[in-house]
Amino acid sequence: MEYEFDTLSFNDKISLKTWSDYNNETNIEYAKRVNQKIGLLLELIDSLNEEKIVIDEWKVWLEPLLFKLTFHTGSFLSLFSGTSVNFKSQQLVIFDEPTILIMFRVIVENYLTFYYLYCDDVADEEKLFRVNVWKYSGLKQRSTFRVTTESSKLKMESEQKEIFALKKSIEESAFFTLYTKGEQKEILKGVKPRLTNSWGNLNNLSGFQVNLFSNLYGFKSNYTHSEFISVMQVNSLNYGFNPNAKEHFTLFLVHSLLCKCIVDLTIIFPSIKKLYEKQTPTLIKEIDFLNKVAKDESFK
Repeated sequence: MEYEFDTLSFNDKISLKTWSDYNNETNIEYAKRVNQKIGLLLELIDSLNEEKIVIDEWKVWLEPLLFKLTFHTGSFLSLFSGTSVNFKSQQLVIFDEPTILIMFRVIVENYLTFYYLYCDDVADEEKLFRVNVWKYSGLKQRSTFRVTTESSKLKMESEQKEIFALKKSIEESAFFTLYTKGEQKEILKGVKPRLTNSWGNLNNLSGFQVNLFSNLYGFKSNYTHSEFISVMQVNSLNYGFNPNAKEHFTLFLVHSLLCKCIVDLTIIFPSIKKLYEKQTPTLIKEIDFLNKVAKDESFK
């Protein structure tokens, strides 16, 4: 076996090691490996500021959108170390899988939004239109909130001006005319931040595995909305914490998704690609492999 392994190509060795890490490391150990990709993702994003790269205003929102992704992922990873709850004056450590599944859905939706707005293979003019609709919807919805403080009222007044400007930009866009009168009305109500796309549509656009999305994402939504099936799962499973537990599939999927996100960024920004190529060959091959796994329809 040693001889056979030695005859493998560098790429094949990295692929085998990547699977071996997932199969042999505990969830806590593997979470540290995933956390490494969070650090790299943050470094790549921050390099735009460090190198003073000038980008269009509509692309500026990519940065906090990806920061949000890393925050969610960091919280997701921490859950694999156990959650402490007080019970009869004792601290019980449980494995909070329901929250892990909810966070998995949040991470996927965050990534799909990023891809839809900034990575999809459409002209920048259409991306700008999508970002404007996304921003408009958020501000429009927030304008319905009840505010009481003077600072909040002033902020809302300022945002009303931005809402008006965004509405004008949307209505004047050639892409707005591609929608029916009914769809245009919904868009201007501010209730279609991703236009007429469902999350399934956005998954198809991103290339993230359709089978995994349809099988897992829909299941996780039961936890997000506290459907009966989620309570059945909680009632039937043992949530005692096992520090030696391995192979939680959401960990591997989030790891793959982060790697896909990193590769996506290298396509958008040449400066980020240059920084990425300075990483070790082993790390680059691991990320490239997991990026392919995230998109591979044959993978189950």
